[in-house]
Amino acid sequence: RLADRVAAAAEGIADPAEALSAAAGAYTEYVIERRAGMNVIYADGLQSGEYIELHEQTRRLTDQFLMLCLAVSDRPENALELMEQLFTQAHGYGMFWLDGVFTKHGYAPELVVRKSVAAARLAIAGHRHSENHRTDEEDRT
Repeated sequence: RLADRVAAAAEGIADPAEALSAAAGAYTEYVIERRAGMNVIYADGLQSGEYIELHEQTRRLTDQFLMLCLAVSDRPENALELMEQLFTQAHGYGMFWLDGVFTKHGYAPELVVRKSVAAARLAIAGHRHSENHRTDEEDRT
């Protein structure tokens, strides 16, 4: 399961930014292996009450990412924005491989996962920098 894969990737990593980056990589890896991620989780036909286990796993996955995003954010709304950005990039890396974009460049799935982790690190660092910049501006006003 995706939530299990994400939890295992982040487990034991003390730095929340590194744990979050590892979680993003695990998401990308799962999408490549299973051809399933947010595209399946939020598919129209799977939103009814008969898919309770899917909804529970979705909540667990979202909670895992959100808790890590809260650990690297100064405000809850910033954590939600970061979570959205990380899910988007992690899913995008997987889909680029599945759609043949990265395979045309000769990228192996492992390389795509490493690139996803690196992109997550950059997104988190940029997120932290923009938070610090906003805080500095607020202090001046």
